[in-house]
Amino acid sequence: MRDLFVNSLRMRPDRIIVGELRGGEALDMIQAIISGHSGSLAIVHAETPEDCFNRLVTMMIMTGIPITTQEFQAQIANAIDVIIHVELFMDGKRRVTCLTDVSLDENTKEIKMRDMFKFVEKSITEDGQIIGEWEFDRRKPSFYFKFEKRRISLPQGSFKE
Repeated sequence: MRDLFVNSLRMRPDRIIVGELRGGEALDMIQAIISGHSGSLAIVHAETPEDCFNRLVTMMIMTGIPITTQEFQAQIANAIDVIIHVELFMDGKRRVTCLTDVSLDENTKEIKMRDMFKFVEKSITEDGQIIGEWEFDRRKPSFYFKFEKRRISLPQGSFKE
């Protein structure tokens, strides 16, 4: 998988989409995003957005490159803007449950993860259908500057200052 990934980079793609990261290719993916392949997408199987982040760290550690865990975490936080978590519910439907902002506090070097959108289950109907709604954290995401840089205008009042 890693060889395929590295060879795909030689084709100078605008975006990279990987079906699933399971090993050392996670390091290659993070490095590719950091080096200019923003807008790329990969699947990592995990129970929560935090578990996804930790699995990426573990996969990068498995490469054997002598870098500290904190340095791997910082690379991931600098590369990834959002983790989108999808969950299979008891009613058989897959739902997006979280859109989680990932960032690195440059002063403390602390990884911050904040759910911008979160699906909250409210009830279950008699026939087993799950009813829920979205909660929206109106604080600007850490990557908001990228919208401004690309002159993408969002609806007025979308975020608090």
